[in-house]
Amino acid sequence: MNISKLTAENIRNIASVSIEPGEKFNIIVGKNGSGKTSLLEAIYILGAGRSFRSRKNTQLISFEKPQLTVFAKINDGSSLGVEKHRNGENRIRINAENKNTVAALAQML
Repeated sequence: MNISKLTAENIRNIASVSIEPGEKFNIIVGKNGSGKTSLLEAIYILGAGRSFRSRKNTQLISFEKPQLTVFAKINDGSSLGVEKHRNGENRIRINAENKNTVAALAQML
């Protein structure tokens, strides 16, 4: 399955981004510190429910923001999202339903 639309808010240095990636090949370019790795981290969070860079939510969330949100539409019409809060609380939603396990995320992607 492919991501047809990705939206991320308050993840590291990204205040808000929305992209519609191509189905086969995408190139992410930009200056140092522009958010390229943070964008990849957002995609990883959707599949694994956690970051590949840090286990602490406070290190992922933009400065002085209460939570980060990553949301994706999948090309089959499904949707999934992850919220991570400063207090350590996490929320996973698939097709507008709350889920209790990250395994459901991995299965979707």
